[in-house]
Amino acid sequence: MNKNTVCISIILLISLVLLYLTPLHAQDEKKLSFIVGTHASSNVTDVYFNFLQIAFAELGYSLTLTKVPMKRAYQAVDTGEADGMVMVPEGLEKIYKNMVLIPEPLTTIHTVAITNGRQIEIKGMDSIKHYTVGIIRGYTIAEKLTQGINRQIVNDHDSLLTILELGRIDIAIAMKRETLRFLKEFPKYENITLLEPPLYSIGLFPCLNKKHAPLVDQITPVIKRLIHEKVLEELYKPYDVQPEKKI
Repeated sequence: MNKNTVCISIILLISLVLLYLTPLHAQDEKKLSFIVGTHASSNVTDVYFNFLQIAFAELGYSLTLTKVPMKRAYQAVDTGEADGMVMVPEGLEKIYKNMVLIPEPLTTIHTVAITNGRQIEIKGMDSIKHYTVGIIRGYTIAEKLTQGINRQIVNDHDSLLTILELGRIDIAIAMKRETLRFLKEFPKYENITLLEPPLYSIGLFPCLNKKHAPLVDQITPVIKRLIHEKVLEELYKPYDVQPEKKI
């Protein structure tokens, strides 16, 4: 075998090795597609997604994020079109059977009654069932709480508070933190009052499609540790509001 033949043989061998190694390397890349509902506050959603990126990176995963309407997001995780969702309310996995919750809540949401300066004693949903209420489309919790109640459904906080000010509804029902954040950004709604105590409180958990169920036991202690180390708290600080502040 002459020198040229040896060189050609070596080049072919290297080429074959690269040909087989390249797809193997691609298969070794670990990626997860996450999804979130478009009704959620964009900046705050990004905070929780960034936190999950940090957590999953410790296991060697990179995450991507897609935003779609809320119910579409639930369906995407349930069908496996998306690998996970940034946050879902506890109990949703009983409706969407292919969802698996990561059992470490990222936050707790408080659903409150909101009036245009009117004071109403709040003792659960029975306190408001005789009023005309307004809710934001796509908020599953508010939709369930107001079933059977005379209600109007709108697309966003601006529309909700507008019909409240105009007297078209007696009470608006929305998430406390998001409403406070909206009012801080748009202070034109001067008489809006958030009533206490909350009508309903529930934890929000990250979730995965069941095909990734083995990851739950691996990622849960990572998320728990990072929360304990105040990583999430530091990420959230620029967007925090003072819940006790009277509006």
